[in-house]
Amino acid sequence: MLTPLRCCIVALVVLAACAKKKSDSAASEASAPVCTPEDTSGCEQLARRYLTGEKVGRDVAKAAELYGIACSAGRSASCYDLGVLYSSGKGLPLDLTKAAELYEKACAGNVAEACTNLATFYQEGKGVAKDVAKAVELYSRGCDLGNALGCSNLATWTDLGTDFGSDPVKAAKLYERACKGNDTKSCINLGVMRVTGRGVAKDPAAAIPLFEKACDRGAGEACYNLALIHYNGDGTPRDLEKAHTLFTKGCEGGDPEACVALGAMLIAGEGVPKDEARARAVFWKACERGNERGCDYLERTREKAKTKTK
Repeated sequence: MLTPLRCCIVALVVLAACAKKKSDSAASEASAPVCTPEDTSGCEQLARRYLTGEKVGRDVAKAAELYGIACSAGRSASCYDLGVLYSSGKGLPLDLTKAAELYEKACAGNVAEACTNLATFYQEGKGVAKDVAKAVELYSRGCDLGNALGCSNLATWTDLGTDFGSDPVKAAKLYERACKGNDTKSCINLGVMRVTGRGVAKDPAAAIPLFEKACDRGAGEACYNLALIHYNGDGTPRDLEKAHTLFTKGCEGGDPEACVALGAMLIAGEGVPKDEARARAVFWKACERGNERGCDYLERTREKAKTKTK
């Protein structure tokens, strides 16, 4: 007798939920943005809904149409978003020339990301004729507008001096700006410069927070660099236990050199108990990622294990 009553209660809950959904749907329709020639901000908002499928069926073509209306009305963010659709070829035919035109309009409207993307096009000759000077100008504009990737790309180019003379001092300043903008790669590169003294005063201690920031974001290379500082006691007291922890984190984060260093510590029993089986496992990880030293250490430890069993 209790079971039917229980079912009825469940049924009432379902009906209530359905009623709420209908109410929510009506409220959603009432609050939905409207695209009109007088207010193209609604076109932009509606385009984003169609692109993400938020409260409407996902429709990339419809989103592109609405972004086009908003872009033509001078909404620079819409020009950028439409450029991204054309440059990715996802949901729209790939058209790099069209994407470049849209990025140019958006960059002129101070959309930092558009300047950086257009700079990459000029650097690589995608959708436009290759023009290194133009790429540098656009990376600088993107960076000045607050795009960390623009600062980072310009810093790397300036650091390497691929198409013009290398300027490590300028590169370090750009890496610093990009790192403050949370570009992980730039934090790592600036940290390396502080350890080596290239472009900045040599200061391994100042590199520690930079590597920590990038390591905490999952960059295995940064964890490896930080581990080396603690292993060598470079700018900080030597700490093998911390080095072991960081080499482990770096290895798990995909850095093969961290796996090799971790394996070497396990073989030698430095800061941790000797563990040849675990060492072979991390050497195998390094080897699998194409690290020759990892493959060499793996072969040596395997031969040593075979000798012991004879």
